[in-house]
Amino acid sequence: MSHQQATGILRLGVVTSVMAVIWLLVLPWVAAQPKMAAHLEHLDEQGIDPSAMFYTDLDAMQPILKRLENR
Repeated sequence: MSHQQATGILRLGVVTSVMAVIWLLVLPWVAAQPKMAAHLEHLDEQGIDPSAMFYTDLDAMQPILKRLENR
């Protein structure tokens, strides 16, 4: 294995590890914070999937969009 290949594998391992820490530790911690947990609960009550990328067509989004426009 060449030095360049070893460096590439090491970089891949580092990036994968950083992504795993963010995905498995940081994001769950953020979701557990009171303000975020309340926001996620509100979305769940409205039937909005927070993992969806586009949900502006849902009826429940209209009041939210109006509120954001009025800011």
